[in-house]
Amino acid sequence: MHPLMDMEIKPHILIVPSLGMGHLIPFVEIGKRLASLNAFSLIFITTNCNLSPRQIPYAQDRLRSHSHDIRFVELPEIHIEPQKMAPVVMRTRVAEKSCGFLESLLGDFLASALPICAFVTDMFNTAFLDVTAKLGIPSYLFVSSSASFLNFMFHLPVLDSQYDASFKDMDTPLEVPGLGMMDPRDVPSSVLDRSHEVYGCFLTNCCNLRKPRGILINTFQELEESAIETLEKGVGNPAMYPVGPIISFSAENPETSCLQWLDRQPPRSVIFVSFGSEATLSEAQIAKLARGLEASEQRFLWVLRASLGSNPAGLLPPGFESRNEGKGLVVHGWAPQVSVLSHPSTAAFVSHCGWNSTLESLWCGVPMVAWPVMAEQGMNRNFMVETGAAVRVHMEADGAVAEEEVERAVREVMQGEHCEKARRRMEELQKSAKSAVDQGGNSYESLLRVVCVWKENTAVL
Repeated sequence: MHPLMDMEIKPHILIVPSLGMGHLIPFVEIGKRLASLNAFSLIFITTNCNLSPRQIPYAQDRLRSHSHDIRFVELPEIHIEPQKMAPVVMRTRVAEKSCGFLESLLGDFLASALPICAFVTDMFNTAFLDVTAKLGIPSYLFVSSSASFLNFMFHLPVLDSQYDASFKDMDTPLEVPGLGMMDPRDVPSSVLDRSHEVYGCFLTNCCNLRKPRGILINTFQELEESAIETLEKGVGNPAMYPVGPIISFSAENPETSCLQWLDRQPPRSVIFVSFGSEATLSEAQIAKLARGLEASEQRFLWVLRASLGSNPAGLLPPGFESRNEGKGLVVHGWAPQVSVLSHPSTAAFVSHCGWNSTLESLWCGVPMVAWPVMAEQGMNRNFMVETGAAVRVHMEADGAVAEEEVERAVREVMQGEHCEKARRRMEELQKSAKSAVDQGGNSYESLLRVVCVWKENTAVL
C-alpha cells in the first residue's frame, strides 16, 4: 500500500503549482477553499525547482494549519539553471523534465487504488497534460491571471499563423476575441519578440489549452463578463469556471511598524506604492519615482525592493527619507499588502498591475495608478483604466516614467473629480467581488459546479 493511503479515503485532488509567488499564492488559497469543503483530500506535488526552499514552508504552513487532509509530495530532483532562464521558459522546462517522474508517481497512486478525482496544475505546466491523459486522470488548469489574458493565450496560435513579424515591430492593431482591438505593444512581454525562446515556450503552452477538461480562472463574472463569455463560447474550449477573486490573507502579520505608521495618518490620505514580489525598477527609475512622490506633496507608504545585491536605501536621492519623515515612509523589502490596502488611511495604490495585486486593490476598494512592468501587466493596466478604476501612467519610448508624470498621476488619483470617480468605481467593483464569492454568488456557484464534476469523476475512475 502506498504511504499516502493512510489518509482518510476521500476523493483526492492532485495539485501542481508553478514557479513564483504570484502563481503559488493563488494555488495555496484555492487549496484552502477546497479543503474547507471537507469533501476532498489534497496532495500538493512539488519539485526542487517549481517551489524554492522559502516557498515550500510558506505553502505547508498555510495549508496544514487549515486542514489535516493535505499532504506534500516532492518529485525527484531535476537539474536546471534557473538564473539563466526567463520565468516562462523556466516553468515550461521544469514541467517537461518532470514528466517522467510525475508519470511514475501517478502510476504508483493508481496502483494503490488511491481515489483521484482531479489533477490541477498551472497554465505553464501544460506538458503534464499528456501524462494525465495517458493515465486517464481528469486534468484541469488553474489560471491565476485574468480571463482577458486567457483569451489572448487561446488566440495566440491564430495570431502566430497570421503574422510573420514580432509584435514589438508591429503598428497594426490586433483583433483578439473578447478583447477587441489591441495595441501589439501591449501584448504580454513574453511574446513581444518571436525570435526569443520565451515566445516558443509561451506558444507551446497556448497550443495545449484545449487539452484539459476544465479551466478554473481567478476572476469573476461581473468583472470580466465579455471575456468569460468569449471563453465559454470558444469552439473546442474546455469548461470554464470563474472562481475568483482569490485573495490571500493568511500571510499577513498585523503587528508591523508600517501599519502603526498608517494608524497615525488621516483617513484616505496615503498613497501606497508597491511593485510586487518579482518586478524591480532601475536605479534611475527609483530616483525619478522618489522625486515625483516628493513633488506630489502627498503622504506615501513605499515598499522599495531593489535588484539582487543592491542596497535599496542607497538608491534614493540624498536626504529623501529625512525630508519626508512623518509624511512618507519607505519600507525596505516587504509589507502586508492586503492589510495596508484595507487600512482606513490608504487612499490609492501605485501598482505594477500584477493580477493578484489588482484583485487585492479591487477587494479593498482602492483606486490605482497603473504602472505595468512586465508579463501581462500592460493588459491589466488597460483593463483597469478602461473600467474607470485606475489612472494610467504615461511612459516614454524606452519605458521610463518621468518624475513629472509620477507627480501628475499621483495628484490625479488623490485629488479632484477623477479621484472621486475612480473611488466610486472601485467601491462598486469591491461590492461585486465580495458578492461573487459569498454563498449564492457566481464564483461560489462556479466552484460548486466543478466540485460536483470532480465527485462524479471519482465514481468513473
